[in-house]
Amino acid sequence: MGSEMCIRDSPYLFEPTVYSFLSLNASEFDASEILLLTDGLQTDGGWKWAGWFGYYFADYLPWLYHSNLGWVYLSQESEESVWLFNERLGWLWTSPQLFPSLYIGDREEWTYLNRDAPVPTLYDFAHEEWFELNKKYILSAIALPGHGGWVSGVGEFYRWERTTLSAVPSNNYLFVDWGGDLSGDRLSME
Repeated sequence: MGSEMCIRDSPYLFEPTVYSFLSLNASEFDASEILLLTDGLQTDGGWKWAGWFGYYFADYLPWLYHSNLGWVYLSQESEESVWLFNERLGWLWTSPQLFPSLYIGDREEWTYLNRDAPVPTLYDFAHEEWFELNKKYILSAIALPGHGGWVSGVGEFYRWERTTLSAVPSNNYLFVDWGGDLSGDRLSME
């Protein structure tokens, strides 16, 4: 026996029993080659995976739930062009070569999807900052003096959602100008 040691009865020895194995042709199931989202590799519970797009729940196609973008409506007629409709952003265009870059049709500008964030997070190139797509921002305004009038159009809004602020002077008061983050002397501003 020399330096050999028998440890068959050792509580630290684990010998798993293999009953069978399955060998699959890797090229047949390589999700990195999948370009059409309808052809995504089926994983568990209705989820699919395409290498360029990531994981998505596809039981309700053409609606799908992307793990980083949320619910979107899919319109893909070719391998090179993908249109997605998002409730907040409208129609988005991308392709397997460009994703996670997204072109926002209504805004005529690009954004970038953060694939590492736990909630839908996009990059606003105009302001050079990341933002959460479903986070509301509070827009507030006051009239000075307080009894001199009020401002309409304030409230909670999503990023890029439009509103019109209007200065409403009280009787015997005149609106002079906006202050704080706004400037100008028009009664209404979008």
